[in-house]
Amino acid sequence: MADEYLAEMHQRCRDYAGAIFLAELGAEVVGLVMVIARVPFESLDEPPGTYALVAELVVRDGYRRRGIARALLETAERYARDSGASELRIIVLSQNAAARQLYLQYGFAPYKETLSKSLDRAH
Repeated sequence: MADEYLAEMHQRCRDYAGAIFLAELGAEVVGLVMVIARVPFESLDEPPGTYALVAELVVRDGYRRRGIARALLETAERYARDSGASELRIIVLSQNAAARQLYLQYGFAPYKETLSKSLDRAH
C-alpha cells in the first residue's frame, strides 16, 4: 500500500508541478510535506487559473510539537510562491484539532467546509 501511495504522490507532483520536501534530524526522516503548485480551480464559483495545495504534511510521532510542521509549511509556502501561486490551500480533518490550530496560527483561514454523513445501513 505504501509503495502505491508514494507512486501516486510522485505522479501528482509530475502532473501539477509539485515537490516533496523532507525534514531530517541526523540521518532520520522525521517528516515530509508535499506541495502541488498548480492545481486547477474546478468549481464554477472559483476564478479561472490555479492554486497551490499542501497535499500532505506528516510529522512522525515522537517528533511533534518541535516546530517541524511549521518549518515544513514555510518550505511549502516558499515553493508555492516561487512557482507563481497566489493562493495556498491545505485540507484538515475536522476532528484533528491540533493540526487545525497549527494551520490557523500559521495564517490559513477557513474557506469551504464539507460535511459528511455515513449511509452505512448499520447506523
